[in-house]
Order: sequence, then structure tokens, then C-alpha cells
Amino acid sequence: MQELTKCRICKGSKLKPFLDLGNQPLANAFLSKKDLSKKEDKYPLKVLFCEECNLCQLSCVVSPEILFRNYVYFSSGMPVLPQHFQDYADEIHHNYISSDKNLVVELGSNDGILLLAIQKNGAQVLGVDPAENIAKIANKRGVKTIPDFFSEKLSKDIKKQYGNAKVIIGNNVVAHINDHHDLVKGIKNLLSKDGVFILEAPYLVDMFENYTFDTIYHEHLSYLAIRPLMKLFDQYDMEIIDVKIYPVQGNSIRVHVANKGQYQTHKRVSDLVKKEKALKLDQFSTYQDLARTIGAMKEDVLKILLDLKSQGKTIAGYGAPAKGNTLLNYYGIDTKILDYATEGLPSKIGTYTSGTHIPVVDINKARQNPPDYYLLLAWNYKDAIMEKEKEFLKSGGKFIMPVGNEFLDSKIPSKKTKSRKKIVLLTGGAGYIGVQQTKALLEAGYNVRVLDHLIFTDKYLEEFKDKIELIQGDIRSVNKEVMNNVTAVIHLAGFSTEPTSQYDPRLTDMINHIATDRLARLAKEAGVQRFIYASTCSIYFTFNTPLTPPLYKETDTVNPISSYSITKRCSEQALLNMESQNFRPTIFRKGTLYGYSPKMRYDLVFNSFTKDAFLKKQLTVDAGGEIWRPMIDIQDLTRVYIQAIELPLSKVGGQIFNIADENWRIGNLAKKIQKTLKKEKNIDITLDIKPYGLTRNYKVDNSKFIQTFKFKPTRNMNDVLLELWHQLENYKHNPENKIFYNDKWYQEYFLTKEGQAFKNTSDTF
Repeated sequence: MQELTKCRICKGSKLKPFLDLGNQPLANAFLSKKDLSKKEDKYPLKVLFCEECNLCQLSCVVSPEILFRNYVYFSSGMPVLPQHFQDYADEIHHNYISSDKNLVVELGSNDGILLLAIQKNGAQVLGVDPAENIAKIANKRGVKTIPDFFSEKLSKDIKKQYGNAKVIIGNNVVAHINDHHDLVKGIKNLLSKDGVFILEAPYLVDMFENYTFDTIYHEHLSYLAIRPLMKLFDQYDMEIIDVKIYPVQGNSIRVHVANKGQYQTHKRVSDLVKKEKALKLDQFSTYQDLARTIGAMKEDVLKILLDLKSQGKTIAGYGAPAKGNTLLNYYGIDTKILDYATEGLPSKIGTYTSGTHIPVVDINKARQNPPDYYLLLAWNYKDAIMEKEKEFLKSGGKFIMPVGNEFLDSKIPSKKTKSRKKIVLLTGGAGYIGVQQTKALLEAGYNVRVLDHLIFTDKYLEEFKDKIELIQGDIRSVNKEVMNNVTAVIHLAGFSTEPTSQYDPRLTDMINHIATDRLARLAKEAGVQRFIYASTCSIYFTFNTPLTPPLYKETDTVNPISSYSITKRCSEQALLNMESQNFRPTIFRKGTLYGYSPKMRYDLVFNSFTKDAFLKKQLTVDAGGEIWRPMIDIQDLTRVYIQAIELPLSKVGGQIFNIADENWRIGNLAKKIQKTLKKEKNIDITLDIKPYGLTRNYKVDNSKFIQTFKFKPTRNMNDVLLELWHQLENYKHNPENKIFYNDKWYQEYFLTKEGQAFKNTSDTF
């Protein structure tokens, strides 16, 4: 064992420890029954942060001869990976292979699964892998493999015999090697001038987003991010030209490196550099926070497992991956908690986990008498496992995620987890969206704390009062106790119309922007990671918007012009600037809403059209019907807010989404309502179309939202129209009531003593 005294990239000596997982056995050193009585070798598992180049690396190096000469990991045996490697081979062939004589060399080629696919696509291949047992298997498959460690010296031998390589691949290799400089020298020597080195490795950012600390073990000497890698390759006149993130082994980065000046650099590289800076991966305090979170997660998981055991439940581990041994040893989970761990790889079946001595059994035999719960040690194959274990789930079996945000949001049916209150703080819960959101959260099983000034009164929350915690308060002056036991914040409160915001721009800024900043800081200080903010698509509108506007993406430059949209944009920027690994805001740029709520709004275009059709049998269509609006049903929106609480933070944290189902030209929307009412109600509606004039006009690209949330509307617009019509027919409310028009209600409210006091609060805030 060798203690690390200098950084393996920059050679600096400013190395600071931040995470200590204790002395642990080697993660891949599974034991035979005979080995159980022998003493196991254990080594420190401590991670250091380099203050000079920001590389994260282990404090000690175990001899690679011990780690890799007789390896037990076979790429071909992993679910999902065969297709992953075929896609990988196709990508390489498409981008870099110009002739079947091009040479592709893979370092750490394992049993040759990737090279076999590349060979079939048309290229010369050569593998290098130090595991002699696995190299033999690859050679038998027809993939020429050298059973040795790659080095600058070996690269010269390969070059002499086979020539330069057009592509060199290193999947999960760079992080395993102690001497990065010898590695890069060898790559530089072997690569052709226009050649490309492609490395794939777990992405350090994933550890911050999903707390995947179990990927730390003695084989993984370094934990990679883009910025330190750029510093490494720059020393050899090489540069990163592209990088993509793939959901393999958690989230992995695939980094393309070439000699400088040979290829253009893709924007993805600078985007990830910006992300790493935003996460403050250059600051030691960021890593200290991560260590504290991992320690707290350990305590939470153990509480759940011990509680289940006290109830007489049976628990087993699902999968016996190397990272599972890191987790089991750090958590202190042994046969007192897990009866066994399942596995499909023949090389592991019949062995015992290192350190904790849990027997590894055949998954097929385990299915004959399954446990009540599986601790999902092989969490990186979760989707494939869920599909494979449908019968287990149907019979009432459950999985427990031992790491990541999905565990933090899990609902394990044990006494202790039920007693640990998980509360969603909903601001503006008495408003148009808020009342429906309260209902949706309760139906989804959440405890709801509503914070609302109750300008619109609390009568629309009447049916929920015995089920929620209702706090009448001003978001400008609320105290930190409002965040007690809160796991997520849905922030709806604020002035929500353009006319209202123009009435008092200073007050609008206090409510929509400054109070949002304050509320977010309270959430961050309380350790609330999820903060979902209600912004608006109207920030895309400018005075030079064309008659048919472009589809605005979340990444497009915005230049809002009204007080309402300006304050929303300021809040977005404040939240994103506040982002850290422990505070991951999600920003919803909502389109125009439509649909019924007990606290209705008839100042929204669809709802207004429906009301006018009911009362007047006529729709007034402004601006020649030419203006566009992105639209979404209020019921769908409430469902999406809940998804934002439940999806992994890696998908929604620090992200902006255009929340809309469809973009509608207002003239076409009016005609649709006219046609539907004629067909369904036999009612004739006339259209009064006014001349075109400059007004808010915008469309949005919703593809990011659709893809991330797998969004599909739960009902069509006709259903929403008829539901709203039914409410009007049965006189469930008076559509002329000013409370259903935000601007009218605010104007009247501000004339009251209470309203004046509300306005004047801004003078002392």
C-alpha cells in the first residue's frame, strides 16, 4: 500500500481529506467458504480534495497486481450493457472510422464485448487488459488481447507491431490508474495525429446529485470531473473536444480527447464546465457538505432496516456488485440485517461479500422463496431489475434504495418512517393553482403546510382544513420555523398578472423577487433541497416579437419588459445563483393555465372564453386572434409539480422547464370552443374579432419538459371545457364575482385598511 502525498494530476501537495469510509476490504475480493476463517486485508478508504486542480482522489494506492490480475467482473454479464456497447461501437464507427484498416485499441478491454462489436462494424481491434483470466476469454472470442497493464513502454511496443491507433478507448480505466502522466504519454505516443482517445468514467457530479458514494472503492483511485481532466490533457497539448453523459453505472461521462487543433470543441464541454462551477466543485466546503449528507443518509437507511427487522420482516440484498461492498461495510450491514444477496453471475454465486460475509445466492433460487424486502445494491440497473422482478412486486415485495435522492423520497411502510413527518410547504395555497395543488398533494399522500396571506380568504380551502397545516403569513416576513420538517417547497405565492404588477412595480418586486430570495435562503439554511418555483413563459415576450413568434427554448436569451416578468426573471437568477449540492431549485416557466378550480380565475383566456360563451353567447377575440399562448390544464400542472418533488434531482435540480402542453393561436382556440359547444351543447357562439394590435405574444419549445417528465395530458381540452361549463350551469359559483379576477380583486383589496397595511409592509421590510 502506498500513501498519496502529491496530486496525481498537478503534483501539488495541498490535499485535504473530506470523506472517510473507514478501513475496508477490497470491493471485488469476494470470499469462498474456506476464506471466512482467514483474516481479511483492509485498507483505508479516504477521499482527498486537491485545492490546486480540484481532483478528488483516494489517500492510498493498493498494488494493481493485487487488484486486477484475477478480476471477477465480466462486462458481458451485466444487464443493459450489451446494448450500451453496441450503441457505443456504432457511434465510434460513425464519427471516427474511415477504413476497415483503422486500428481501435481498448485499454481495460475486459472480455472484449465492445471490441467485438467494433470489429463487426469494420475495423482492426486490439485489447489490453491486465486480468489474465479475462484476457484468455477475450482471445477465445476472437478479440486479440494483450494481458498486461497499459503504459508508455507498452504503447511503443504496440505501435511498433500494429501502427498508430485511430481510436483509443478507456472505459473505467483512467480512474483506476495511479500514474495519469504515464497513461497520457502512452496514449499520445500511440494515437495518430487525427486520432481520438475516448474515456468513460463515473461523473463526480453524480455523487453530488444522487449521493452515489458507494462508487468509491480501492480500484477507483480518482473521481473525475471535466475541469481537472482538462488540466491533465493540456499538459500534453491535447484537449477535450466533446463530452456526453450516459446513464451507465449511475451517470457516466464519455469524454472525447484529441490533439489540439484537430477538431472543433462541442458546446457540451463548456456547458459542463459551467455546471461544475455552479455546483462550486472548486470549493472544499462543498465536499464537506457532501460528507455530512452521506453520514445522515447512512443513519436513515439503518433506521429503516432495523425497524423492518424488529417487525419480523425478511430482507436480502439485490445484486452483489463491488460498490455494494463499500456500502455494506460503511453502513455496517451484515447477516444480522441481510439474510443473503442475490446474483446472476456464476463467478459470484456461492461466494461471500467481503468484510460483511453475507452469502451470495443464485437469483433464480431466491425467487422461489423471496424476502419481504430487497435492499437494491445494484441500483444502477434499477429499471431493468424492476422489469425483471414484476412478479415480486405484484406479490407485495418492495425494494429499498440505499443511496440517492430516490431513497430520500421513498415511502417505506415502517413505523419509524411514518413518524418522520415529510412536509411539502406550499406557498399561495389558497389561490387558483394552490387550492388544486393542495388537493393533489393530499391525494398523493403528502403532509401539506400551506403558507398564504389569504388575500383571497381561506374559504376555498375549507374542505381541507382538518387535513393541512394552514399558516396565514406574509412571505416577506415569515420566520425560519416555517421550514421545520419540510422536504420540498412549491412556491406559488406572488402577484400573478401583468396588470396587477404594473399597479405598484415596487411592491411587485418586494413580493415576487425579494421575498422569493428570502424564502429560498430559509429553505437552503434548513437543508431543504427541492424548491420548485412558479415562473412564467411571458418572460419571452418583447416589443419586437414577430406576428408568428419563434419557439423559445429554456436556453434562449430573455429580455422581459413588464414588472411581472422582470421580477420572475430576477427570482430565477437568484435561485440559480444560490444552487448548491444541498439546494437544487427547479424553475417552471408556466404557460397560460386553463380549467376549473374552486378559487376560479376568469381572467385567463380559455376560462374567460368559456365564461363569455355561457353568459353572452359571444367571444371577443382581441388582436385579430393572431397572438399565441402556450397552454396547460391546471390538473396536469398539479401532477407535474408532484413529479418535480419525486423525480431524481439529477433530472430536475438546477433546471428550467417550459411547462406547456400545446401552443395555441388565440383565434383558433376561440373557434375550437365555438365548435365544441355547437357539437356537445347545440349552442351557437359568435366571434367578435377585434383588429390586431401589439400585445403579449409568444410560443415555447416544450420538448425538454415532455422528455424529462414523460408528460402526456390526462384529459383533452374538450373535457376541460365541458367540466367548466357544468360548473357554470349548476351555478357552483358566480362568474361575475371580483374574487375570480385577480386584478379587480387586488384593486379593491388595496383600498381597504388591510390592503393599505399590506402595501406599507414593503416600507419596513
